[in-house]
Amino acid sequence: MAAHGARAAIRVAGDWSARSADSDVPMVAAFRRGLNEAGYIEGKNVAIEFRWAGGQYDRLPELMKDSSP
Repeated sequence: MAAHGARAAIRVAGDWSARSADSDVPMVAAFRRGLNEAGYIEGKNVAIEFRWAGGQYDRLPELMKDSSP
């Protein structure tokens, strides 16, 4: 049982893509829609982080490293 006034933890969902933010618009919309359908609302109970490599596949390991807890 949660204490009165206690907030639920905000989860973090993320996506790493070798593509660019511009080319991933449809995928990002679908990702957000899927989270919403599962009960996750951005800014309320989930934070979403995206990383794009802009077509530079060799950047992916660095992007993932920068996102580690």
